[in-house]
Amino acid sequence: MSDTQQSPQDHLSNIHGNVRHFQWNDDYIELLSLKLGLQNVKKLVDIGSGLGGLPGLFGLYMKPGSTVYGYDLDPEAVKQAQAFSQAHPYSVKFQFEVADAHHLPLADGEADLVICQHVLAHVRDPQRVMAEMSRVTRPGGKVVAFEPNSMAQSLVNDSLADNYTLEERVRSVRYQYFYEAGKRAKGDGDDSIGDRLPGMFLAAGLTDIEVRLSDKSAALIPPYDTPEKHARLEELTGWSDSFNRNQAYIRDCFLAGGGIADEFEEFKRWELEQNARMREQIDRGEFIHPGGMVTYIVIGSKPQE
Repeated sequence: MSDTQQSPQDHLSNIHGNVRHFQWNDDYIELLSLKLGLQNVKKLVDIGSGLGGLPGLFGLYMKPGSTVYGYDLDPEAVKQAQAFSQAHPYSVKFQFEVADAHHLPLADGEADLVICQHVLAHVRDPQRVMAEMSRVTRPGGKVVAFEPNSMAQSLVNDSLADNYTLEERVRSVRYQYFYEAGKRAKGDGDDSIGDRLPGMFLAAGLTDIEVRLSDKSAALIPPYDTPEKHARLEELTGWSDSFNRNQAYIRDCFLAGGGIADEFEEFKRWELEQNARMREQIDRGEFIHPGGMVTYIVIGSKPQE
């Protein structure tokens, strides 16, 4: 760890008040720092760096004088990430810029380590982005992607789902299936792209491919009395509000994925009922979510020339 002497969790808690700074367990970040050899990384590149959370964590384990480059399409996120890195006593240099992940402003083989987190799930052409990540990595360097399988969450039992009938469980799975299939068909992303990462790494010419899973859960257990639990509550109610606001788009995806209109209307009615029940349980301090989620961590090496 660098001379800041902050734990990763303490560091991230200073960034911003939402769930993104609770995506990792401290000891797992330390494990990754050893696995990826961060002490020997002189140039790290993060694609879709957002507010700089993950590169900020990794920077804590890199040697003084190393450089972290972050690229994101959102100018405001880039501005905030740069401001945060400048306001804290890092021993590494940070440089955040606006750039398209499909066309990185880097020469071939510039980076020792190239990472992305929940980016390939949202880009227009994920295989092109993988090719770019491989291109800018030096021979012998590593590429790492952290990406989800969101389909699995439709099978997690929270305090609402404990009493679901088989019909309700199947309804939840069918909704997620058609919605994700529709997003892919529309070119709007792949919420379960984590399953496809090993093949994508192979197609990008990477070798020594290793697949791991994050050990972080998104558990929410009463009482809701910590910053992380507050952030989880905000996320859950945000999803509920988003469903209400974006029903037209969600319906389009559902139909594009092979669902039918009548089935969507039935699902919508049921989902609104479940959202109302969730809020009631939260208000009573009774809502429990075990936090099951699947985040793949896939590591590959750029072949030596």
